[in-house]
Amino acid sequence: MTPLCPGCRTPLPPEILGAESSIPCPACHVPLLVEVYPALARPLEEGAAAPLASSEGDSTCFYHPGYRAAIPCDACGRFVCGLCDLVIGSRHLCPECVHRSLQENTPGLTTERMLWDRLAMSLAVLPVITIYFTLLTAPAAIYVAVRHWKTPGSLVAPGRWRFVAAIAFAALQLGGWAAVVYFIAHGIPAQANAD
Repeated sequence: MTPLCPGCRTPLPPEILGAESSIPCPACHVPLLVEVYPALARPLEEGAAAPLASSEGDSTCFYHPGYRAAIPCDACGRFVCGLCDLVIGSRHLCPECVHRSLQENTPGLTTERMLWDRLAMSLAVLPVITIYFTLLTAPAAIYVAVRHWKTPGSLVAPGRWRFVAAIAFAALQLGGWAAVVYFIAHGIPAQANAD
């Protein structure tokens, strides 16, 4: 894959890659300094082949019958060779169990998570635009924040502060609604009528 100039999208010549100083783009003449990850220049190493089953009594891989088994899968118990052994955390799994776990969203192999703190904050803040919805969304925000307080959050930016802010904002909204209901039920105070 040839890198392109960020300005004019012209393919860059190979001598510009990893140069010590800026070199102008051949088309637009913008000075460029292209840093290359060192592994890009390293030659590929030959991978180690799985050992072949040498005798009649050797256990063989479920997926590669000619290869000697290295370890059983921790989920299903199938024997797998070194090529099929997928280490996830402290577990050794076969390709089929990893695939099934990803489809079932098994804990430990989670690829995405619901951001409950952001949902609670959205339920508390967004309906303020149309104030009448807050009567329903404020309790929902408090429920989501309390219910999912210990649920694992985002791997990127965890933040329980959103739960606290959502609960506080929703409680203020419910307090406002309680005050409105109180004043409607008990009438407006006499000082307000005198004005």
